[in-house]
Amino acid sequence: RSSNTEPVVRLNVESRADPALMEEKTQEILVLLMK
Repeated sequence: RSSNTEPVVRLNVESRADPALMEEKTQEILVLLMK
């Protein structure tokens, strides 16, 4: 059973009718988080 103390980050990335831009920004954020 999990203890609900695990570090978690939840981020919603949205774009109006531009999935490519959303994917690009998501990748930029992931790179920053993985540093």
